[in-house]
Amino acid sequence: MAERFKGPTEPDARQKEILDEIARTRTTGTRGPFGPWLANPDLAQTAQGLGRICRYETDLPLRESEIVILTTAKACNCKLEWDIHVEEARKAGVPEDVIGVLDAGKQLEGDSREAALQRFAHEVASAKHASDAAYADMKKYFSDKEIVETVAVSGYYSFVAMTLNVFQI
Repeated sequence: MAERFKGPTEPDARQKEILDEIARTRTTGTRGPFGPWLANPDLAQTAQGLGRICRYETDLPLRESEIVILTTAKACNCKLEWDIHVEEARKAGVPEDVIGVLDAGKQLEGDSREAALQRFAHEVASAKHASDAAYADMKKYFSDKEIVETVAVSGYYSFVAMTLNVFQI
């Protein structure tokens, strides 16, 4: 079996600069998909910038972003993404019972903002679209901007999950 690329063994100056920026702007540090992305520094820089926006610069509260991320991690079958973000979700105030439902791959029950968000994120991550019912539920609780941001968070973390899974990070 071929060894999977984990990132440059000796990062050059540009790669080090990107790693320093990631370390400075993330609560999760430089673990994750960043190593493989550094094979193309322009891609790494752009992707980590998008990730920073998706994680910290949307109108979604961090608690809700973490629900989207965990839902995406489950849909993408990405254990490391789950493991990293379950801790982040706890720090953001996601209750253990909600984490348990997400970990079981089930849907949150009821008619609430978080249930609508999780159902929508599940459809986006697993089916790559949203049903009319899921979209209508989102419109009850979220602005158009927040819906776009939810799709962006799910899309970015799907990219992260693919990277982690392919390179066996």
